[in-house]
Amino acid sequence: MILSKKNAAIIIILLFALWAVIMGGQLSQQRALREDTFDYLEEEGYDIESDISEHFVSNSGGRSDFYTIYITFEKEPEVTYLYTYQEDSDDIFLLDTIGTPRN
Repeated sequence: MILSKKNAAIIIILLFALWAVIMGGQLSQQRALREDTFDYLEEEGYDIESDISEHFVSNSGGRSDFYTIYITFEKEPEVTYLYTYQEDSDDIFLLDTIGTPRN
């Protein structure tokens, strides 16, 4: 079966649209995690602008729906804190740390 140029173009457009929807959903999840984590840290007394030196959101655990935000604080540049949502909840919690604080 040979596809006509018109059918091939329609298939390509549909695949691109599907990809765009999936990517948009992932970006939305990442943005929500970042905003919710910053809200959580502000409630804990942190100033987001001055206390955080670096942050990024990454897919974790080999699951396409599980994101973690990695945060490094100005006062502890040798430690990165990993925050995510509690299972089946919108509550943020500290999942893990990477590095060792200096004494």
